[in-house]
Amino acid sequence: MRLHHHHLCSDDDCYYLWEWDAAPYATSAVTDFIGNFQKDMKFRNAHWPWHFKKQAILHAARAIRQVALPQWENCVYVPVPPSKIKDDPGHDPRLVVTLAQSGLNGHELVVQLSNTESRVKNIPPHVRANNWKLEIGSLTSVPERFVVFDDLLTGASHFAGMKIVLARKFPDVPVSGLFLARRLLQNQAADPSA
Repeated sequence: MRLHHHHLCSDDDCYYLWEWDAAPYATSAVTDFIGNFQKDMKFRNAHWPWHFKKQAILHAARAIRQVALPQWENCVYVPVPPSKIKDDPGHDPRLVVTLAQSGLNGHELVVQLSNTESRVKNIPPHVRANNWKLEIGSLTSVPERFVVFDDLLTGASHFAGMKIVLARKFPDVPVSGLFLARRLLQNQAADPSA
């Protein structure tokens, strides 16, 4: 798996629920789910697109609750911040909402300092980390473990950047990753062992 997600280290503890190969919506339930989960905030006042986004968030919340590892019972789930700051109309809190609906111990500890374009590739983890800050006011104690939560594992730059930010204050707390899906490259979709 690390070969296709080049920012993962050999000792990273990461899990995903589904594999996404970017197949057309009509032929892939995962593509349909991810597309609805990531539906742009500009649709928040449109009934049907927003209905499908809310349903995808609920589906994600139920799924991550069902697969939560027993050893993560006392951990803190930390969502990756969206590409837009909180005051921006494009700010999408889908990961925060998913954790809240799951009933897991989610805390929005990492926030974005300035807007970036989503889906931009090849941004090094340290560059991402430099645009994030830690806000730990919601924590009452040092957690046993952090579980970084994100929707899609591609190159793992977001995950690696989150590890950098969390280690600034909590260098001895282990960090795991939980993703709704991981991206399959075309050669992996044809041969998953590739």
